[in-house]
Amino acid sequence: MRYSKGLINNSILAGLVIIGMLLLIASGGCGSSSSSGDVISNEGLYGSSYGTVALFLADDPADEYDNLWITVKEASLIPAEGDDNRDPVVIYQSDEGCRVDLLEFRDKEFLLTVKNNVPAGRYAKVRLSVSNIEPVGGPCENMEIKLPSSKIDLNPKEPFRVETDSTISISLDIDANKSIHLHSTGSEGCIFRPEVFVDIRHGEAIQRCPQILEGEIVSLVDGDAEEGIAGFILALPKGRGELEVRLLDDVVVFDGQGQPAGAEALAAGLRVKVRGRIDADGRLQASAVVIGDVLVVKGSVLGQVDGEGLFPFEPDSQEEVVGDVNVKVFEGKTLILVGCNKQVSSEKIQEGGSVRIIGKLCLVGDGDDGYDEFRAVAVVLCLPDEIPE
Repeated sequence: MRYSKGLINNSILAGLVIIGMLLLIASGGCGSSSSSGDVISNEGLYGSSYGTVALFLADDPADEYDNLWITVKEASLIPAEGDDNRDPVVIYQSDEGCRVDLLEFRDKEFLLTVKNNVPAGRYAKVRLSVSNIEPVGGPCENMEIKLPSSKIDLNPKEPFRVETDSTISISLDIDANKSIHLHSTGSEGCIFRPEVFVDIRHGEAIQRCPQILEGEIVSLVDGDAEEGIAGFILALPKGRGELEVRLLDDVVVFDGQGQPAGAEALAAGLRVKVRGRIDADGRLQASAVVIGDVLVVKGSVLGQVDGEGLFPFEPDSQEEVVGDVNVKVFEGKTLILVGCNKQVSSEKIQEGGSVRIIGKLCLVGDGDDGYDEFRAVAVVLCLPDEIPE
């Protein structure tokens, strides 16, 4: 069961912003060019007691809008009154800013930054510096969005404490429907007064779904002789900091050609996408790593998965891949998902079903005998109500 070459739609690919490795996901969209903002260091400001802070952005459902882009240029923690740490502590800063579509994070969080050297102490609020609000769809589309202030102070229910050698996670849930208002004067403009729920948790980070992160491997973390590579240090884009990634025992690594590979395929300098959860120590426990870029393509299943792990797939119109193509599923390696984290068997890939394929389109063979194969890192079943248990 094979088709002739599946084609990449160049007109769309030219404008493609590579989106995440798995599911549902955009890359965590922080623009397309590098930031001049370096990782901020607070070391030496308040002594030698430090903890770790993970800062997430998320959004409640917003039916009026298709997209809600927000550009964050700085995030700070404001010390509580009477605490010794009097000055704000910057945990993220970028001159260009990190541009994020919040509506891609209705059921999951976007990790803005993990900061490892935050001075221990009590803090009263989180301060965001925001430069742009860009809605797509809804009553404020194509209108000027005014900010009462470029700095937004977000108050949890009570002050929180960063403990020495401990991790806290802060999740900022922004309610788009309640945050963007038309001017009462009737002028052609809107105003952004954010309504935000601040959720703070000590220890294990708040994560509705596994994190999907991209970045560059700075260095490898060696394990013992039997373990080999235990993990790596991942530099997040846009000056968002460095994160230690640990490889789970059953981690799946896909190489640059979309083939399953071992951890020995990883090396400093490689761009990767990583799926996993942040643990209580502020490290990401990785279940999957993909080297290089991936395509994310929606479409329909045309037949069952055969004995070679192949099934025929028809991309939707206006997708990055044009023309029917065979999708390769690697048994025990490719993630078959319902929602963001429920894994099912390849038998759930049913003819006529709607799916999202995340993987690499690779040429197999040479010349006239060559054909394209879409090698799947993940297959996301898009209609869970229609999928038999």
